[in-house]
Amino acid sequence: VLIDTEDKGIVPYALDLASFLNLDEPFVDFEERFDYVQLYIDTVNNICDSEKRPDRKINDKELFLEEYCNAVIYRSITNSSSLSLKNESRAAFNMRTTGIQMIDYMKENNMIKKVDEENYNKIKEQLEDWINNSAKQE
Repeated sequence: VLIDTEDKGIVPYALDLASFLNLDEPFVDFEERFDYVQLYIDTVNNICDSEKRPDRKINDKELFLEEYCNAVIYRSITNSSSLSLKNESRAAFNMRTTGIQMIDYMKENNMIKKVDEENYNKIKEQLEDWINNSAKQE
């Protein structure tokens, strides 16, 4: 298979895709990134069909999208903190803003289970606090 989908195209590659589509300085706008996720899913599935590897297909597109969204949020927490330590405040701001946008997107599209809503709210608050605290330090 030309594209390594790791565990049938779920979490590990969703995280790689989140990293690529949400660089410190994103090359496409927030909404366009979802088009690229869909294109990725279609490409993987087409390659799997042509190579007769149905076991590697991404069959649950909604689950993959949810994993991608969570990977973006995860990355906004972990990578933005390390960038802040390296005095890369603009890049950290961009990542944190993307994390906030993703939480809002997931809420608007009913992708967050009721039981998890408070946790996502706290993550969003933390990202907002980091942005506000960084602005005060500049």
